[in-house]
Amino acid sequence: TDGKPWPAGGVTGVVPATEADKVVYVVNRGSAPLFARIRVDQRINPAEGVDAELDFEHITLDMNTDSWIQQGDFYYYYRALKAGEQSEPLFTKVTFGPELGNEYMNATVEFAVKAQAVQSANNGYDPLFALGWSEMDADLFGNAE
Repeated sequence: TDGKPWPAGGVTGVVPATEADKVVYVVNRGSAPLFARIRVDQRINPAEGVDAELDFEHITLDMNTDSWIQQGDFYYYYRALKAGEQSEPLFTKVTFGPELGNEYMNATVEFAVKAQAVQSANNGYDPLFALGWSEMDADLFGNAE
């Protein structure tokens, strides 16, 4: 909220029918133009003693599909970012739907975000077909896929 970073300990006290600000974007801090992509993994850890399979049906991100293109597990920024330039946000908030039941009480919702970049010079005009993207063998929480 108000441009402050996401708290290190996360956001607590979230109840159904609320939203939390979470702004994810890429900044090119280098000296050359680049293509960027982001992968977002998510998981819910039930509260201790709760034996329930919790899902993201009613916990959503407001994905920006105007500036980001999803292909597989990744969202690609629609154009090259110049040196010093910032992308449009991939998403800006997490919505916790009013349908969340008591099994979600005291659960922990986690989002792991990883951005990658490759040079755009001499690498085509479309980030979806650019060369040099690295592979990931595990989810962003460190679990083998």
